[in-house]
Amino acid sequence: MQLFIVLAACFAAAFAQSPAKKLEETLISIRDQMPCGFPDWGLPPLAPLQGDYFNLYHKLWILQINGGASDFLIEGLNDFDISNVNLNVLTLKLNMDLNFNKIHAKGKYFIESFIISPLKLKGKGTFDINLTDLSIKIYGRIGMVDGILRLMDLDVVIGLDGMKSKITGLVGPLGTLVLSSIVDKVIVGFIADNQEALTDNIREILLPQINNLLKDFTISDVLQLLQNSPEFPPCVAKAA
Repeated sequence: MQLFIVLAACFAAAFAQSPAKKLEETLISIRDQMPCGFPDWGLPPLAPLQGDYFNLYHKLWILQINGGASDFLIEGLNDFDISNVNLNVLTLKLNMDLNFNKIHAKGKYFIESFIISPLKLKGKGTFDINLTDLSIKIYGRIGMVDGILRLMDLDVVIGLDGMKSKITGLVGPLGTLVLSSIVDKVIVGFIADNQEALTDNIREILLPQINNLLKDFTISDVLQLLQNSPEFPPCVAKAA
């Protein structure tokens, strides 16, 4: 209890405005900088995000993907609104909602196996995918274990209103539209019907990675990050 009282006093002294509002302003600042990247952090432009290659392997119940993508472009990662930001300084709990209007991804792919019952597919070609009204609800709780800052809990709930894709190379030209329509409906339905399993899966993947990053941070570091929002020069994105 004494620790919580000290933390609350520190937060109150450190912020002229609420920590939640400060966090929201920091996220907005980062969002607005995404088209220009973050050179000081070693990050290239993230909106749009371009990449040469990445491997993809994921397995969750009826969904299994083993393959990769190349020459891909993802647009819309900075087209999101932030809402319901809440940061409780006593319990060190955080929750917020991110709502993406539209995300567009395209590129080349190869799939050694893509199983989403009852579909079993294999092939390579191009993909063009549009996601509409993607929502991400985030809940987290920070604590201390043996003097080390740790993310004790993390829940990420994903919602997807619609998906429209065109995937070539899995079937003949006549079947591409039909297959894409089936995949769209199956994936949207899969997300809606398997929220708990998806949340558990995301937690299992992200918690160890985040805690590995937090191991060198202290409460004072977190206070300083929140108090001193990153300042960036005006972002003027390069013409496509």
